[in-house]
Amino acid sequence: SQPTGMRSRPSRREGTMPVLDPEQKQKVEAALILKATEVVGHMKRFAEAGGAEQVEKLFEGLGKLVKSKEFPTNHSRQFEDIAKVIVCAAYELSVAQRLHEAEEKARTGDEKARNETLTKAKEHFGKALRFGADAEFRAGVE
Repeated sequence: SQPTGMRSRPSRREGTMPVLDPEQKQKVEAALILKATEVVGHMKRFAEAGGAEQVEKLFEGLGKLVKSKEFPTNHSRQFEDIAKVIVCAAYELSVAQRLHEAEEKARTGDEKARNETLTKAKEHFGKALRFGADAEFRAGVE
């Protein structure tokens, strides 16, 4: 039962979209490209601030957006490539920060905190490699 004054939505077969005229389609695509551009901007800001895990979450959301049926396919690969570079850079920066923190903790004699920080650095190192970190980064860390 529905509250008074509420009408049920007309049912639409799952998976069907209304047919858009070319102008409507262009507006939808432009809006999706703008949204993807905004997400990339947020990713850059989080990456610069050392928020690699937030960047990865935004990357996952962007992936869903660019894989949607309505997103223009001629732009999807471009956004995926840019986003992957940002995620990789974010994890590379995070590794450098964690290694520096581990050195500081070792100097103060806090071995437990040092080990926890090194564990996080190793985790982020693996993610940086997964997102495309190069051999130079790998050699510099190892």
